[in-house]
Amino acid sequence: MYLRDLQVNLSRIAELPEGYSVRAFHDSAHAVVERYLGHLPRRKVKLGGASKVNVQIGPRPSYERHFVLLPDGVAFVWIEEFDLERYASADRAEQQRMLLDALHGGLLDIADRTGSDRLPFEQARDDLLSQSFPLQEIPEQELLRRWGLPRGRKARSQPRHRKT
Repeated sequence: MYLRDLQVNLSRIAELPEGYSVRAFHDSAHAVVERYLGHLPRRKVKLGGASKVNVQIGPRPSYERHFVLLPDGVAFVWIEEFDLERYASADRAEQQRMLLDALHGGLLDIADRTGSDRLPFEQARDDLLSQSFPLQEIPEQELLRRWGLPRGRKARSQPRHRKT
């Protein structure tokens, strides 16, 4: 099974700084996650049978294991050492670098635990670090296209009339 999807999520029990929202965190993650995934070779990267990796940021609930790979190919790894106060107050470029470090660290952790090749992840990180930060945000319509989700309805050009 090849790796084909990455996601960064905030821990359910994370304590956010005042005035900072879960939505703001998730909105800030897309540019890094999508570009990192874009720098990995398609249908070539194997990561211990994981097709989707969820990197969980923040404190880990006691009932969760640090790393788990489910039979359906979905993996979860926790990055507990993440300074949300610093993140919330940082500019966009620093936020993206922090997320890149967390995402990369989580993927390397899984690679080490599963005996997978670290090289594709090192190359993806190096490619991203060679770009100027902040990385350009990805428009919502493009994200929806990439994720295969509906992009909204087109407005009808003319109203329909019923025949009587």
